Amino acid sequence: MSVTWFSPGPWPWKIGFTDDEKEFRRFLKDFNIEDDSSFVKFEYGGVCHSYTCKEGLMVIITLRLPGNARSAETAGVVVHEVTHAMQELWDYVGETSPGQEAEAYTMQQYVTLILADIAERKKKRRNKKKKPEKAPAQGELFDKKD
Repeated sequence: MSVTWFSPGPWPWKIGFTDDEKEFRRFLKDFNIEDDSSFVKFEYGGVCHSYTCKEGLMVIITLRLPGNARSAETAGVVVHEVTHAMQELWDYVGETSPGQEAEAYTMQQYVTLILADIAERKKKRRNKKKKPEKAPAQGELFDKKD
């Protein structure tokens, strides 16, 4: 998997998400951003990384969640980090008093997209762990006697 980038909507930014440290390091390398080793500082939680590049504002949210994290905990961390992302966006565009509805809908959009991406990543990881059943050898189904 790679960093998931979401539609910026009407905003002048790129916003992405990953819960994989290797993906994050690859992103830094691809955009020639100095690696400050800050994927996620703790064993559990998230970080909103913000960079101003020639491409404009780039925000990437990184999460490290235990496999047994409850949905409510995950949602809480995502909302927290998306809040920081929105603060970075408002600072970037010079907005000191964003409209409440614009802010609420934008928050809702990115929280929903990130939570859906987390669910998809978990599903892919579960399926990857499942080993395919071994196909029976030719004649194996019929040669066994009960």
